[in-house]
Amino acid sequence: HFASSWMLDELDEVLTLEDQAQNGWSVYPNPAKNTVRVSLEEKPVAPVQLQCFNLTGQCINEWTVLEAGVEFTLDVSAFPAGVYMLRFKGRSRLIQIL
Repeated sequence: HFASSWMLDELDEVLTLEDQAQNGWSVYPNPAKNTVRVSLEEKPVAPVQLQCFNLTGQCINEWTVLEAGVEFTLDVSAFPAGVYMLRFKGRSRLIQIL
């Protein structure tokens, strides 16, 4: 909480809706209410881990999907309304929860 201990970190990139299909994964619906679907270009060969950050940069949830297919669902029903960032394999998506 002390400003002297803060560190600057670079964000790899945040993708727009137009970029999502070109970078291996997409998230829909956006905005969402109770669930978010994640669609991958290829079925992962290892467990899939996604992180969800709030706008202050705090990681508020992590999911490890052991047997992910090309599509799976994340439960976001407990999240307060707001804008969040999902991160997967160094790529980020902004999502809005209603």
